[in-house]
Amino acid sequence: VNITIGDRVSVWDMASGEEVSEAETLGLEERVTYWKNKYEGCKSAYEDVDAQFEEFRMESRELEEHLEGEVMRAEEKVALLTTKLLGAQEKANDELLTMREKQQAASQ
Repeated sequence: VNITIGDRVSVWDMASGEEVSEAETLGLEERVTYWKNKYEGCKSAYEDVDAQFEEFRMESRELEEHLEGEVMRAEEKVALLTTKLLGAQEKANDELLTMREKQQAASQ
């Protein structure tokens, strides 16, 4: 079936098998136009939300990478402080042992 602009096209109601009047056809065209515009609006809104979501995803990745770097630096600082603390504890234990030895030597 070839239909060109300006051709008269009959619209048939599938339920009744009767031809739909031209006035009813115009109503259908208006409804089709309404729903087409509604679809285009929804499609545009979806595309906007999708673009915002992609931007959020990229920012989220950047933030995650930044936080991973911060966590690594914090872990390095904790390891360094732990090493310093263990060294200080060992030194304090050595000094305590030296003091006890001196006290024992002095008491004898």
